[in-house]
Formats: sequence, C-alpha cells, structure tokens
Amino acid sequence: YEALLSAGELKPDPDQRRAAERLAALQADLQNAQPSGFFRRLLGRAAPPRGVYLWGGVGRGKSMLMDLFVETLTIEAKRRVHFHEFMLEVDRRIRAERAKEEGDPIGPVAATIAKDIRCLAFDEMVVNNTADAAIMSRLFTRARCRSAQWAHRLSARSHRRARQLAYPAGRGGDGKSARGLLPPH
Repeated sequence: YEALLSAGELKPDPDQRRAAERLAALQADLQNAQPSGFFRRLLGRAAPPRGVYLWGGVGRGKSMLMDLFVETLTIEAKRRVHFHEFMLEVDRRIRAERAKEEGDPIGPVAATIAKDIRCLAFDEMVVNNTADAAIMSRLFTRARCRSAQWAHRLSARSHRRARQLAYPAGRGGDGKSARGLLPPH
C-alpha cells in the first residue's frame, strides 16, 4: 500500500490507510503465529488473530486492499474466494454429505473447508436469506470447534455494513442473523 502511494498510483485516503493498517496487522499476526499442537496447548498460547471485515461504497479500494493482503501474505494456507462461489461450494458439499446419510453434514463440510486453511478471504460477502445465514453460522461455529482459531482468521469485504449482511436496509430486519458470520469483537 505504501509503495503504491509513494509511486503515485494511489491518492492518500484516510479510510483506505486505516483498512490497510488493519490488514497489515492481521497479516503480521498470521505470519508470526505459532503452530498449535499438544505442547503449545500445554504451554498456553496467545489469543488467535482477529479477522477483518471491510465494507464501503463501490470504488473505495476494498478489492485492491484485499488483493494486496492475500498476494503479500506469506503463509501457504490461504484462500480468497468470491462469497457466492463459496456458498455454491458449501451447497455442493452439503448435498454430497447428505447423500452419505451419516448424520449432520455441517461437521464434515466444516472440517473439509477448514483443513489446511489459516486464512479465508471472502470477496463480496452478502447473505440475502436466512437459510444461508443459518448455514454460515453453523459452518463457522463447527469450524471454530475443530480449530479454535480458524474463524478468527476470516477476512471479508462487502459493500454493506455488517449489520446489513443478512437483512439489508429496507428489508425489515436488523441484521441479527449476521452475528454468527463475522469475526468476534
């Protein structure tokens, strides 16, 4: 971000700077995090890195900042995906697990998605219906149970405020369904 500013490719923007600083802090936390394991649990470990949720109007630089974040993040276990594509993947995985008739499909789906992922970055995160909100809430809850830090390593970007994720303004809701979707405060 600083290199782009210095090169004159970006104009100074205080909101972008704050977002870039928060993403840089998350990046440092992820890159400096110690692997978890039996001995790490015995010795205690620092709190897991807290995720980032970027929102704002069209053309504010959210995608550019997310691109910079993911491209310069030096960990291997990272994934950036469009939220709609991710939901289609989750739906396919849920259907495949249901076909096995081995109980609740969310646990195995969460395990598969969380496996080997230390950072999951969503682009265009928008939840337009309660079914998707419920699935995402359960998926993130199960992923947290499998890996106590996984859901804290989520970065997302949207044109909507967090409270508008599940119920945008004018749709009669207060966004409460979004609570389980976002990194904890």
